Parts: sequence; C-alpha cells; structure tokens
Amino acid sequence: MDEQIIFWSRQEAWPRDTPIYVFLARAVHIVGKSMFPTEWTEGEPITPEPYRLNLGINGITSALPQSMAKPWQKDTVHRLILRHHPEFKRPPTRHGKFGPERLTFTVEEWQAAYQTAQRLDAERLVSRRRFEVVVREIANQIADGILKYALRDARGGTISSTLCSPDLWNTESISPRFYWCQMNRENPFGVAVGGDGFQSIFIERASLDRFLASRVTAQSSKPDRGPKKAYSLEEKLLPYAQTIYEAVERGESEPPTRDEFVSKFRDKFPDVSIPVVRNFVWPTRPKAWNRRAAKGS
Repeated sequence: MDEQIIFWSRQEAWPRDTPIYVFLARAVHIVGKSMFPTEWTEGEPITPEPYRLNLGINGITSALPQSMAKPWQKDTVHRLILRHHPEFKRPPTRHGKFGPERLTFTVEEWQAAYQTAQRLDAERLVSRRRFEVVVREIANQIADGILKYALRDARGGTISSTLCSPDLWNTESISPRFYWCQMNRENPFGVAVGGDGFQSIFIERASLDRFLASRVTAQSSKPDRGPKKAYSLEEKLLPYAQTIYEAVERGESEPPTRDEFVSKFRDKFPDVSIPVVRNFVWPTRPKAWNRRAAKGS
C-alpha cells in the first residue's frame, strides 16, 4: 500500500494536537469540512490515482490501444475486468515456468475495461479536486500570513514557530508537504517528503479559528444571486466539458480561456455554480491548453 495512503488512513498515529496547535493533517479535514460542508468525506487524501489508460499526443487524448499498452497497464485492465466485469468469465492470472503468462484481451474486454476506468476516474476526480483545492487554500493562507504555522521534531518535543516564515510557503510545489505533513526548514523547496531534517507541521489554533470565522462571515455577507443547482459532475458537467475538448481537437474552435470556458457553462447551465466549474471542471482541460497565454487563462 502507498505510504501516503497509510499515513492518511491512520489518524490515530498522527502527532497529537495541543491547546495551541493543530497538526496539519487534522487542519486539512477541518478546513475541508468548512469549504465543502456536505461533500467532504475525509477520504479525499487517499483517493486512488487515475488508471491512466489514455494515450496523449500533442495534447490530444484518446483511448489507449492494446497494442501500445505497457505490462502494468495490461495488468490494470486485467484487474478491472476481474473486479467489474464477471460476465467475461476471465480466469485469474496464470503463472507459467517463467512467471505470469502474457496478458491478452478481446476487443470487447479491452473496451469494457477502458470505459470502466474512465467512469471511475471521473468519480475519483471530484474527490481528488476537493483535496487539491483545500491544500492549496491552506498553503495560500500560510503564505499570506493568515494561518500561522510551527514545526516539531517528527519524534516529538517542543513545537516552535521560530524561523517559520510565511515566505517558505511562497511556492507552487506544495504537494510534498502534504504527503506526511512534514517539511525541512533547511531545504523547504525540495521534492523529498521525509527523512533527516524533516519536522511535523502544525497550524496555530487561534489563526485557524480566525480563518474559519472569516469564511463564515464572507459567506453570509455575499449577495443573494439565487440558488445554484447541483449538477452532477459525472453525468452533466464533465461530459459537457468533453464536448468542448473534442471541438477544439477537431479544429472547430480555439482553446478557450478560463473565463470563456466558464461562460460556455453558464450558457449551457444558467444556474451552475461558478466555483464548481472553476475548481473541478476547468482543471480537467488538456495540458496543451496551458500554452495559450491569454487574459483569464
């Protein structure tokens, strides 16, 4: 099992909070519940990675053909069929004299596994986006000096805010700090997630309480623009986004900026939540679109 999944699954093993400080992982769940009151499940940090059964060439994504699949991708397809498609009556992996036998699939098996992977990836994308939005918000608030943080030796001891400058969070590379919720103050922008010199990250409880209170105040002071309909990401929003991607792929239109993308959704779904489109749908755009430097992109 992935070490990150083990860490986030074993809350009882996390460093203990104090009256003054909250361990970063617990703060993630607290902020998550504030930002997504009904959706946050605490399973977001352990959302499985995508199956990666797509083929991307020059920013264009298509189904991965069996002939180009790597052994690990064929093993993924094999496991998907065993778990989700018993109708194929596929036998378990066979082992010969020199190890597992070579995996081959019928066209129907490959297509069924691919479609299942796409469906599961779409479902998991929603959960993964929630986690990404929350950790980015926390990192931004620390960098802005709103949330105060401190560090403690991973084995225990004093929690100290000495030399814990918010500037150490002024970076786009924040994912290593949320792997085990540790950082190395001497090498804060490295890609490592733990080891010698790493310390556990804590958030000052008072600053966290102020931040949460400010969110409540900001939400209550927003003008009423009418109720927003909760369109299904999997059934409505992501499929519509796919039609936009395909139109660009066919050369029928230029890649839209973020604002243009949101505008298309407002035309299609007049009462859609704009933050949902920005935070969960827009990030699914083809990577090649990032090359377009335009206002609102």
